[in-house]
Amino acid sequence: MNKYEANMDRRIMDWAIEEAKTKYADNVALILYHDSYRLREDRTVYYPSHIVSDGGALSGIARTVMVDGLGYDFFEQPWEAFERMAEGRGGYPTTLADSEIAYARSEEDLQRFLALREKLKNHLADPVYMYGIALEWLDEAMELYKSMQFEENFCKVRKAGAYLADYLALAVSRVNGTYFHANSRVPELQAFSKKPEKFVEKYQMLKLLTTAEDILRHTREMIAETRLWMEREDPGENAEAVPDYEWLSQWYQECSYYFRRIYRSCERGETDLAFWQVCWFQPDLDDVAKQFGIPELDAAAHFRADDLAASAAAVKRAEENILRALQKSGTALAAFDSVDDFLRQNR
Repeated sequence: MNKYEANMDRRIMDWAIEEAKTKYADNVALILYHDSYRLREDRTVYYPSHIVSDGGALSGIARTVMVDGLGYDFFEQPWEAFERMAEGRGGYPTTLADSEIAYARSEEDLQRFLALREKLKNHLADPVYMYGIALEWLDEAMELYKSMQFEENFCKVRKAGAYLADYLALAVSRVNGTYFHANSRVPELQAFSKKPEKFVEKYQMLKLLTTAEDILRHTREMIAETRLWMEREDPGENAEAVPDYEWLSQWYQECSYYFRRIYRSCERGETDLAFWQVCWFQPDLDDVAKQFGIPELDAAAHFRADDLAASAAAVKRAEENILRALQKSGTALAAFDSVDDFLRQNR
C-alpha cells in the first residue's frame, strides 16, 4: 500500500516535482502519493495524489485530469488540513499517516510533516482523547438524523443514511484508537476488538433497505445502540477521578437561587414557567449527577403539569441530595445570615 514500485510509470510525478521546484517553490511544501483508494488494477501510475501547500491560491500542479481513460485528482491542501488530521479529525487521517513522501521542499517542511504524523500517533494512543473525537462523530450522526426525519426525497434519505452509518463507523474506529485505511470499511470493522454488538451486520444491512421509513428506523437503532455502547466504553468512567466538592459548593451557591425560582413558580401555579425552568435547569443537574454520582437528580422526569406540588417535591429531593453530598464530603458553604453578617466577615 502506498509504495512506489519499479514498474509504475512515474513521469507524471517527475513532472509535478519539477513544477514544484521551478515554479511553485514559494507555496508547494510537499508532494505525496497515496493509493489505497484506487482500484488495485489501476495502481500503475505514480502521481501527485496530495499536495501540501502554504495556503492561498492553488498552484498550477493542482488539477483533475483524464489519462488513458482514468480520472486523476492532484489534490492540494494547506498545512491546516493536515494539522486537523493530526488531531484525529476528519475522515481521512490515512492521508497523513500512510502517504509516501515523494518530494519535500526543505528539511524543515519534511520534519514539520513528520511531526504531525507523530502527533497523530500519540493522539491515537490516548484513549481519553480519542473517545472525545468519537463523541464528535456520534454528534454528527445524530445531527444528520434530525434532518433526515423531514426529508421526503428517498434518494436523499438513502444518501444521508449511508453517511450516518459511516459517521458511526468512524466513531467506532476512534474508540479503537485507529482510522480507516481504505474505502472498504467492513474488513476493518470486523477486525476491531471493540464495537457495538451486531454493528457490522447492521452496517451492511443498510444497503438492503428500500423505503425511507425502514432507513430511518434502522439508523435510529444504530445510533441508540452505538450511544449505549460508547457510554460503557467511556475511559473516563474507569478513571480514578477525585470529585471536586469545592467546585460543587460554588455551583450550589450560585444555583440555589434557581431552586428558589422553581419553588415559587410551583407555589404560584405558574405551570408554564415552572416547566421551562425545570427543563432549563436539568442539564446542570445531569452534569452534577455524572460528576459526583448523586442519585435522583432527574427532576424534569417527575414534572407534572397537573400536580405542581409533586413537581416541586422532586426538585426539593434533588436539592437535598446535593446538600447531603456536600455535608458528607465535609465541604462548607459560604453562607451568611444577613448582609451585616456578610460585611462583618469580609472586612
